[in-house]
Amino acid sequence: MRSDEPTSSKKAASAASLRQVLLVHSDRLSSYLGRHLPVELRGLIEPQDVLQDTFFEAFQRLPEFVADEDDAAYRWLLTIARHRLIDLIRGYRSAKRGGAARKFSMEEFRHSSVVVLLQDLAVYNRTPSQSASRREVVAMVEHSLHMLKIDYREAVRLRYLEGLSLKDTAMRMKRTEDSAQKLCERALAALRAEMRTASRYL
Repeated sequence: MRSDEPTSSKKAASAASLRQVLLVHSDRLSSYLGRHLPVELRGLIEPQDVLQDTFFEAFQRLPEFVADEDDAAYRWLLTIARHRLIDLIRGYRSAKRGGAARKFSMEEFRHSSVVVLLQDLAVYNRTPSQSASRREVVAMVEHSLHMLKIDYREAVRLRYLEGLSLKDTAMRMKRTEDSAQKLCERALAALRAEMRTASRYL
């Protein structure tokens, strides 16, 4: 073999190969998350939620990954999953304190990674990325949004894509703030479910 030819272990993962890797390691990662999910988050966050978040983040960070060892993919995914757990714990404790950092309800907190994806979509629409994996994630989010009920889609657009406050969102939708809050929460839950189906990771 010519010395300038990359070995299979050194090739960066493609989008297609990552899908396969995610499927291979999903049970192992789910088991890890089930064991390490803090008691304070049980009942609010499911291991499958964290697993889905891990897969979405991995897909967006695909260019960073190089399979230099046999177990590299699992260790890379496990690192992302651990960081996601840490973020969830910090976010939960901040939200529970009700300090200045609390921007969303507890239900919105549960779907915080979905909110991040929506914020990424808003940025992408202003400055499109050349990354193929990023474009695919954006296309998946947009497809999932299109599948939502009209009022859910409008709530998501106003609250998370345009970044309006809850008060302004309620005014635009001619609802009370409490009604708008509940609508946003239901919309995020529906969007996560649609993305899970659209992603075909789980």
